[in-house]
Amino acid sequence: MLRSGPQVLKRTAVSIGLDATAAQHAVCLQQSRGVRPRKPWGLGLAKTKWFKVPEMPQHDPDEWEELSRLGHRHRRFVDSIAQFCKEENQKHAAGSAEAGQKSIEEDAEWAEGLLRIKQWNEEVAAKRNERLAQERKMKEEEIHQRILEEEKQQEQRLQEIEEYIRKEKELSVSYITPDNIDKTIEDCLEKVTDYNWAVDVRGRKYVGRFVTASGEEELPDSVEVEEESLPPLFQSSPTGSSSSRSS
Repeated sequence: MLRSGPQVLKRTAVSIGLDATAAQHAVCLQQSRGVRPRKPWGLGLAKTKWFKVPEMPQHDPDEWEELSRLGHRHRRFVDSIAQFCKEENQKHAAGSAEAGQKSIEEDAEWAEGLLRIKQWNEEVAAKRNERLAQERKMKEEEIHQRILEEEKQQEQRLQEIEEYIRKEKELSVSYITPDNIDKTIEDCLEKVTDYNWAVDVRGRKYVGRFVTASGEEELPDSVEVEEESLPPLFQSSPTGSSSSRSS
């Protein structure tokens, strides 16, 4: 009925000759037409009702009894529901208190766990510091040992360098310098030496030829070598010695 109301009013508005825009506001016109004027509440009771006594309503006893029974039953249900809600609230409050106590116990356990973790961290830190100190000490000893070895090697290198310099200084006496180059050339021209030499079967060594300043060659005297000092290859065999004695 409410859904069909605006359509009916719209038809009514159209039937009385209103345009489309006025038809949209036809509901407002209908509502304003149906509003009943009310008396203000501050004016009091009307004069026509001053001496009028209202009649008391008469109820059927059976109906009144049934209504009373239903009313008592309804009140009992409402009271039972209120009691149930009260007990549930008390249980919830007790559970909240228990939960609060449990939360307090959990907080205490958490604080104790944090304290244990802190103590464990301190113990681990002490062990770590001790281990790091030992490693640092071992590292320092290793570095000190390396430094000593490096110093020893450095001293050895210096000694080798000094020995090399000493030998070079000794050999520097025979070096050809701008000062003694003329004398060295004269000595080389005066004395020509042939460094070829040979050894015979008896182990006699023949050195090279010597050329004197006049250009004559001189052969050096042969050097006799004892039999025992010769190598086994050049020693005379027993067969060879007996044959030479027989001859």
